[in-house]
Amino acid sequence: MTLKLQEYIIQLKNDPVACVKNFLRAAPSVKQEEFLNSISEYNHIIAIWSRQSGKSTIMSRTIVWKLFFGDGIINAMGQHVKETIYVLAPILDQVKNLYNKINNVIESNPLLQKYIIHKSFDRIELVNGNQCFFRSASPGSHIRGPTATMIVIEESQDVSDEKYYGDILPFGATTNALTIEAGTPRTKNHFYQSTINATRSDSKIKLI
Repeated sequence: MTLKLQEYIIQLKNDPVACVKNFLRAAPSVKQEEFLNSISEYNHIIAIWSRQSGKSTIMSRTIVWKLFFGDGIINAMGQHVKETIYVLAPILDQVKNLYNKINNVIESNPLLQKYIIHKSFDRIELVNGNQCFFRSASPGSHIRGPTATMIVIEESQDVSDEKYYGDILPFGATTNALTIEAGTPRTKNHFYQSTINATRSDSKIKLI
């Protein structure tokens, strides 16, 4: 591997904007770039965007970036955990929508396709050991799997507090997992509270 190629790969690992622009060949909007840049500064991101604003598109590309270039996390016990991403939503069709967008990104890039070991609606696994799981977060669902390094929740306002605090957040408790929530605050539940917390001057939550 040449020095120039090594430097290029390091840039893609460290800079999601560069990855999306130069490797995935996309042109993110100003708001999408803000979203990507916030990942290096915040561990909890709340996305409140209007429909057709490119929210799902940029989330799917963020997931692809983490899958292919993420190095994982050292957990609270000092153990290395490969990138383990959970894509969740209260309705299965919402999960399928994000899966389809992720799949489209992969299928449009022949190089990405070479690194896939397994790809189905349930799970995507790469040769580097990184994985992405797709799960329903409906009240009756049973979310099971390995520890998360990244949690993405679509339409988070419709996920019950019991499911959010009891099943979802514990997945990332030992890794301080990057958590991305998208939705519209309607009732005074966990999502509404997160949007309120994000407005505080000392908040560690990024509201976009």
